Amino acid sequence: MALSKIQAESMNLADTYAFTGTVSGASDVALISTQTTGSASAIDFTGLDNTYNMYMVTYQDLQFASADQTFIMRISDDNGSTVKTSGYLSVTDFSYYDGGSLASNNNASVNFHVIATDVGNASDNRSCFGQIYFRTPATARKHSFLGATSIYNDNGDVVIYNTATVYNTNQTFNAIRFLGSSNFAGTFKLYGYN
Repeated sequence: MALSKIQAESMNLADTYAFTGTVSGASDVALISTQTTGSASAIDFTGLDNTYNMYMVTYQDLQFASADQTFIMRISDDNGSTVKTSGYLSVTDFSYYDGGSLASNNNASVNFHVIATDVGNASDNRSCFGQIYFRTPATARKHSFLGATSIYNDNGDVVIYNTATVYNTNQTFNAIRFLGSSNFAGTFKLYGYN
């Protein structure tokens, strides 16, 4: 089909026009799945492949059943039947602010991707939200994960966590599991980007 060009001044923008064809680039983001739980010890996203160049998981209004909880993520290569419990190189930088003073710290793990520690509990309306990014899980490589999380902890501090993780073996994976040290409630969304 030939491209037709018109002069801008020849169009009345108050009129209604019908266009045919394909619009590209309008949305490179697709919502793949949403999971909302009232109480769970784990949330899995399975069936991950290379349909998209990059994936993002968001979690919001996340509240735990008890105080001072740890929130982590692990990968699986058998659609969630088992998860990898070692082989991670995960480093987290975090800052606390209580309205008067600011403090920073960091931690590391070889057993999981650290999302947040010290997460407050639901009885005090303490919650967290954030996101994690990763690329093409069906490609064998040392996979990288990047995340940011904001929480309001049991001490009344606002805390931001920035985490980078590499799974330190050439590996494909097809599922990720989010785990808490106690049951949690919240909404998780998986998006794909091209």
